[in-house]
Amino acid sequence: MPGFLTRRISNSERLRGGPLIITTQTGFPPNFLNRINLSSEVELQVPPLVPSEIEEVLLNLGCENERRRKIWGLVIQGQTHGHPQLVLAMARRVQAESWPEPIRPTKKPIDLSEVRREARRLLHEKLPSEPARTLAFRLSILSQPFRRDDALSIAKHPPSVDLPGEAFDLLVGPWIEQEGEGYFRISPLLESAAAEVWPKDEVTKLHLTVAEGILNCGQLTYCEASIILQHGLEAGAPSPVLPIASFFAHARGATAGKIAPYFSWFVGSKLGPDEVLLPNNIALSSFLRASQFEFACELSPKGLAPLVAQRWEDEIARSGQADLAVLNRCGFLVGTLVRMDVPFPTPILIQRVLEASKLASSGMFRQFFIERDKGPIHPDGRRCPT
Repeated sequence: MPGFLTRRISNSERLRGGPLIITTQTGFPPNFLNRINLSSEVELQVPPLVPSEIEEVLLNLGCENERRRKIWGLVIQGQTHGHPQLVLAMARRVQAESWPEPIRPTKKPIDLSEVRREARRLLHEKLPSEPARTLAFRLSILSQPFRRDDALSIAKHPPSVDLPGEAFDLLVGPWIEQEGEGYFRISPLLESAAAEVWPKDEVTKLHLTVAEGILNCGQLTYCEASIILQHGLEAGAPSPVLPIASFFAHARGATAGKIAPYFSWFVGSKLGPDEVLLPNNIALSSFLRASQFEFACELSPKGLAPLVAQRWEDEIARSGQADLAVLNRCGFLVGTLVRMDVPFPTPILIQRVLEASKLASSGMFRQFFIERDKGPIHPDGRRCPT
């Protein structure tokens, strides 16, 4: 088949006398470029499409409404990470619906599961290495950039992957994409593949392995801290979350503005009426809500910040520990009253000022600042070391 394909391509190029573009998901067969008299320099890794390029795709497919085209460009980029194959699949789905309003209460995300199922089938066909396929499925739960040593740590999840370095190298290119210096990202085609084919309890264990494994890798940056927090919360595990919460406790003010972009996903996490960040540790969960509110103030002060504040207040009420609840309430009042950029209703602000005055006269505010500087609370009642 490769020989037949080579002859067909050579004939097409000669007959047309013009440029020829060949696209592939898994890379060219061995010596393919040599057979058609081309060097490896002509091979390019296609970068993700940016919103403006996606808008051009939508325009070519007939979306003439400029406003909807711009919004759909952002929506599609967010859901597909700009992967060309997924962009086209999603654009055609929207085209089939006659370019509906992108943002409305009943709007559901476009289903791309069929395209991703095809990608998983291709993974089995084109990748004979069972260890590489296993590692690909494990890494598919990572939605953020990761390092090679992070991936090798995840390979140790029982049962451990044989020859993890070799398995990882086989995936780089078609299934794992380079993301800046020293970082990689799983292809959007494989995103959440593990969650679709493995039992829920196995995926939960894998989330814990990711959080603990990356925490133990050392040399942590904001990128790694974000991954640890995300997967620690997914696993419902306080242990890997505690060091990140402790870091948040000492990253206030200007520092919060600097690190907030790395935790943009966290700002919109678990904001439903009955959702709790860590159901099995309400004290730590409430502590994290304070940082979530700070990040929301930096990234979405008028949009998400008021909603995060509401969830923070709800979790304080659920703590079940009177003294701790009062201290957390002090933190809530201080944290929300100093943020003048968040549009809280005037009656609520007046109510909080009166409550804060009452607590200040009782000496609780002084106790709050002492307790706050000690850091978050460990599940067994100890303070998390900073």
